[in-house]
Formats: sequence, C-alpha cells, structure tokens
Amino acid sequence: MKKIIILSSLLIAGNFFAQKKKSAISDWKNKDSEIANTIFSKSGQKSKSSDNIKKDLIELQKILKIEIINEGDWEKLNQISWFRFVKINDGNFNQIINSENLDLVANSDITNNWKDENGNISFRSISEPLKISQEYNGKKNEKGQLNTPLTANEIYETSAPVSSFSFQIYTHRKDNNSTISTNLTKTINIYENNILVKTFTYSYEDLKKVGGISVKNFSVGELK
Repeated sequence: MKKIIILSSLLIAGNFFAQKKKSAISDWKNKDSEIANTIFSKSGQKSKSSDNIKKDLIELQKILKIEIINEGDWEKLNQISWFRFVKINDGNFNQIINSENLDLVANSDITNNWKDENGNISFRSISEPLKISQEYNGKKNEKGQLNTPLTANEIYETSAPVSSFSFQIYTHRKDNNSTISTNLTKTINIYENNILVKTFTYSYEDLKKVGGISVKNFSVGELK
C-alpha cells in the first residue's frame, strides 16, 4: 500500500510540473502587446521606438518579496514548489533569487540560466527577447526527490525589479498517510518595494489537491 502511495505522489509531481508549464506559456502569449498598448494609450503617442518602450516597461517594474507563513502541523508536511520570475531584458543576467530553500532550474551557463518568458532555453541563438525569466524548484530531499520539508517561515526577495511572477505549491504528509487529520494554514504575503499589496490564504485541503495551489503571471502593480 505504501509503495502505491509513493508512486501516486511521483505521478502527481510529474503532472504538477506539466500543468504549470502549459499554463504559463498560454497565459503569457499576448502579455507584451497588451502592456505596450497600455503605455501608448497613457502617453497619447501614436508610436514609440523599441528603446523607449523598453525604458517605460522597466520603470513599471518593482522589487518583489514573497513571505510565506505556515501555521499548524507544518512539521509533518513536505511540499513540491515552483516559482518563475519575469523581468524586462536589460542585459543583466545576475541570478534573481538567492535562497537555501530553492534550486535554480539550470538550462544555460551562457545566460546564467535565464530563459525567454515562454521558457525557451537558448534564446540568444534566435533573438534578444523583450522579457526574460528564471525558474526555481524547491530543494530536493536526501533521496534526490522534489520533496521539501515545510518550515514556519519562508521569504524570497528578488535581487532586481521584476515585471511579473508565478508560483505553484503542492503539499502532502511526510508519512503519506492521507487518513490522518491535518491542520495547516498557509499565508502568502506579496510585497512590492517593501509595501504589502496582496495576501493569499490557503488551507491544507487546498494544498493537497492534485496540482496544489497556483498563482499565474501576476504583473506587479496589478495586485491591489
């Protein structure tokens, strides 16, 4: 029975990452043109150079901080997590997040593991995109599995301003015993330039569902 539960957990993990990849690409398809149109309408100009468009978009970005607070039976739980941060391509390929709880999804040393916003790996072989992104998974356990023990608090802050972000989190018991009553409240606070702009609250019932909970492609400045 335990082997069946563990196998189910692995299948859920595979489905988890397939879902988040497909959803992210779909949601981002027309984002750049929408933002550019917004800038044009606000400025009253009929046209702008690509450099001016990029400059305006860069000014809209903000430093992002994600604060996660776990209350209840968090010591009995593991999680599988994924984060993506998108910013305007300003030529700076420094790592956007540095955390002991997250592993950078590696793809290319040339761009310090930055992709285009749709997740294409070697974007420099095609063209320089307007937006670039970095992805992170939760730390693997001692067996090399994507199962990270929960902690009471997690804080992730970007090293540079970003334009949007996504995350997805699935949670399950360490003993894989789904029959035991489990109490957990996960509060996720979003700060832009150190100002609290949004709070998400989830229960264990939300987090243990297939695919867990997710926030997709939230643009900074829209979390009001």
